[in-house]
Amino acid sequence: MVLFDVHCHLDLFENSEEIVRRAESSGVRIIINNGVDVESNRKTLELSRKFKSVSAALGLHPEFIERFSDELIDSEINFIRKNKNKIVAIGEVGLDFHWVKDKKLRFKQEDLFRRFIDLGNELKKPLIIHSRGAEREVVNILKNAEHGSFIMHSFGGRLNLLNDLLKEGAYFSIPPLIVRSSHFQELVKRVPLSNLLTETDSPFLSPFKDKKNEPANVRLTVEKIAEIKSLTFKEVENNLFMNYLKLFSY
Repeated sequence: MVLFDVHCHLDLFENSEEIVRRAESSGVRIIINNGVDVESNRKTLELSRKFKSVSAALGLHPEFIERFSDELIDSEINFIRKNKNKIVAIGEVGLDFHWVKDKKLRFKQEDLFRRFIDLGNELKKPLIIHSRGAEREVVNILKNAEHGSFIMHSFGGRLNLLNDLLKEGAYFSIPPLIVRSSHFQELVKRVPLSNLLTETDSPFLSPFKDKKNEPANVRLTVEKIAEIKSLTFKEVENNLFMNYLKLFSY
């Protein structure tokens, strides 16, 4: 079996080659880099061409909605559509009401999120969803939309939303921050192993207070999930990889 990272930002590292090499040495064979804007989407495709273990997810991050004109959004959605055979997912997309307070921009985020849901259906690609500060709104949109498969990336919302998301078929990607986060530990207790995946959100959400996160650290997530679920590392690794294969059959 293999270790994998379904959500990271290698394009934010100057030493991406060293980061990928360290991940591969730690048993990480699949790294999905997530684009957040026009520039990072191009860098993401470049990284996927450069490294065998890196796959691409392209999207527009909701935090940066103020930068995105209607023309840019249309153009980038068409760019993603044209590159559908070079990507494995659509991400990072969703809603962010933590940083974005303006109501008009929030409505614009919601419209864009719905467009990405439609794009996921069209391209038959899973969505990798950001939901910071807007978890309930994400749930409501998903409940009222025809959607395909999706991953809740580093879900930080109220745990009473988990059942609603599970009913919609959600997968939850868990970062190595779980080693020191009671929230993620409780989330893993409540979510079936069949709905879990591993991520890092590198260089963010590090398990170490004074170090950047990186894909090699997904091993720490697997170890902690195994401890919480009272399973062996290998049992968790095998089950998580089966979840991965269900989502990313490419």
